[in-house]
Amino acid sequence: MKLRSKNIIRFIIVMILQCIGYLPSFAANDPTLTQPLLGSSGQVFVNATSTVTDQPNPFLTIEHTHIINNMVSAGIEEESKFFIPSDFKATIKLHIITYNQKLQIDEESDKEFTIDYTKAEGTKYNGNQYLYLKNAYQVKVTITAIEKNVDWDVTKVLRIDNTLTATRDYVFDCFAGIKGLTTVLDNGNNELTASWQDPHTGLTEYDLEWAWVDESALASYQDNNQFTAEKIFNNNATRVTISNVAYNIPLLYDGQGRLFVRVRPAQIKHDGQRIEGAWTWQNAGQPVYFSYNGHENFLNWQASTSFAEEGKRKSVVQYFDGKLRNRQTVTKDNSTNTTALAESFYDYQGRPVIQVLPAPTLNSIIRYSKNFNKAINFSGYPKWAYDKLVPNMGICANPAQALDNTTGTSQYYSPNNEKAKLPGNNPDKYIPDAEGYPFTETRFTPDGRVAAQGGVGASHQLGSNHETKYIYEAPDQKELDALFGTDAGYAPHYFKNFVKDANGQYSVSYTDMHGRTVATALAGNTPENLDALPSFNSESFTKQLIDEQTNTISGTSILTTKALAVPKAGLYKFNYELNPDQFKLLNCNKAEICYDCLYNLKITITSDCNTDGFPYVVTDSNFTLNGKLDGLQCNGNGKTTGFFSKDFEVQLPEGGYTISKVLTLSDSAKNIYKEVFVANNTCKTFQDFYDTEYKLLVEKSNCELTCESCKESIGVDLAALPRNLLNNQA
Repeated sequence: MKLRSKNIIRFIIVMILQCIGYLPSFAANDPTLTQPLLGSSGQVFVNATSTVTDQPNPFLTIEHTHIINNMVSAGIEEESKFFIPSDFKATIKLHIITYNQKLQIDEESDKEFTIDYTKAEGTKYNGNQYLYLKNAYQVKVTITAIEKNVDWDVTKVLRIDNTLTATRDYVFDCFAGIKGLTTVLDNGNNELTASWQDPHTGLTEYDLEWAWVDESALASYQDNNQFTAEKIFNNNATRVTISNVAYNIPLLYDGQGRLFVRVRPAQIKHDGQRIEGAWTWQNAGQPVYFSYNGHENFLNWQASTSFAEEGKRKSVVQYFDGKLRNRQTVTKDNSTNTTALAESFYDYQGRPVIQVLPAPTLNSIIRYSKNFNKAINFSGYPKWAYDKLVPNMGICANPAQALDNTTGTSQYYSPNNEKAKLPGNNPDKYIPDAEGYPFTETRFTPDGRVAAQGGVGASHQLGSNHETKYIYEAPDQKELDALFGTDAGYAPHYFKNFVKDANGQYSVSYTDMHGRTVATALAGNTPENLDALPSFNSESFTKQLIDEQTNTISGTSILTTKALAVPKAGLYKFNYELNPDQFKLLNCNKAEICYDCLYNLKITITSDCNTDGFPYVVTDSNFTLNGKLDGLQCNGNGKTTGFFSKDFEVQLPEGGYTISKVLTLSDSAKNIYKEVFVANNTCKTFQDFYDTEYKLLVEKSNCELTCESCKESIGVDLAALPRNLLNNQA
């Protein structure tokens, strides 16, 4: 008997725990009731009345009414379409009657509201625009008089509000289960509609849960061949809390499986206590589920869904190609039930260069839309329509082709949008016309950095002079020292980046080796549509283009490449000086001969945007080749005779440039030097070399100067000796 008693107590405690919970941030309020008098609808006039009455839920039993809040207010109707021509002052007199729970008159009073409107300062009120009342089950408001200080009809822009909000608790039966739980596929949205019957048990809201189980794992969620709710929902469920008796569940699951659902009622008391009823997950003794074969099983995709109050949600699905690059992003929310699609296109190098604006699709189903955006007179948008970066054309030329405005995003942002043609107060008629360019285009430098980026619309595409351009260069040491002092450090540890916006304004940023911005500034001329800063100033300085970081040796050439940003068009002066090395040798007469390093110089200035007149090429040499080279005698001061200086001026428009220098040893000069060397430094003849070697041979062998003696001494076959040598011996 004791054991049985304990079991009964334990059972009661468990049932209470299942029926009680806490969520202190909510209250059990009936819907707010309001009865406005709108001047734009002609409702503000003398003797006009507004009555609002408490309306408790007729299907529920009231447990306790905590408070009823009433408010009467008067003011400007912000939504009125009537124009306010001048300042005004208006006084509205109201007669207010409140009623008790039996709808008997409780109290009567008169109230004045004065609206003082000044156009220069906006709407002003004199402080008594709201009248708060409590526990009135019915409030009747009557306009008794309207006074004004202008001759035009001010009532068209005024409003009076009569509002009632009741806070009460209803009797809640937490053991009453929900009936009629069913699921139906909504083919128009490709969503699963879960619905049930309202039990009218004093509930405030419902908890709806669903869980996906893969078909291959069904056995893991069963006991004795029967599905169990604990295994299905405890660790793998998605829950929404709603007040309706139906909800659409997005079907964004991969492969074949089953979607199980369950629901329970809940009530939030005035003190914040949340009471939850029993879960219902079966219908006629069988689990409620929906068999589904999967979403886009032949595509790579990733889905994410975010939820808000009352089951509001937004689902975002990204579709990827075989290299897992995002091709399309489809977004849908269940508030507007609209599907929006954004698309990306990649160039031949696999870089995302075209970003198409999101636009609504023709249906509300989340799916991949093949050829949603098309080139004109083409079935899709191929790479040749936008990847048109060709040699010697620059990074700012050849913008992408326009999209066909009879389909996809280009149609939505065009006069062909059918929704924009609807009459009346249609917000879609204000959608701008992209003129076939509802996308942004990005161009990259050869090393992968962003070089230029077009905007949306034809007037902001690449080559329009309203795109955004990016120029990269290295700061000069003198520049850093002048701006920040010598504490700035070593110049190669910094980067200097220019950005030209659509207005033509250059912004400069100095970043360190970690990519952190250490300073910003504006550069270039002030655009015509902007005012110059009071601190605007310009200074000229000399920039060193050749340094240890840019000078490299390749074979017999010295190469230098440096980026140069020109934020302000003008005449730029260049100076190149060369003091080459010198090699000294003594000739046969012991006289010193100097061999200068003789070079061919080529300087090329290339524009990043294929500006007319570029590339600009300058060539020079530090010698004159006329079949011989003069000045081989070393002068007294030891300086080379090959020193030269090259000065030139170039008119540079705004933009980015690459300055390259190639200094190459002259092959022609080397050939002449070879002849000079042979003529001046070959001091012995062939006979001299022969006599020397012959003498060494004789001294080593101790043979007589006859052929026979030498033959016997050294064993040389005379027939094998060269004929001219035998003749000389003879």
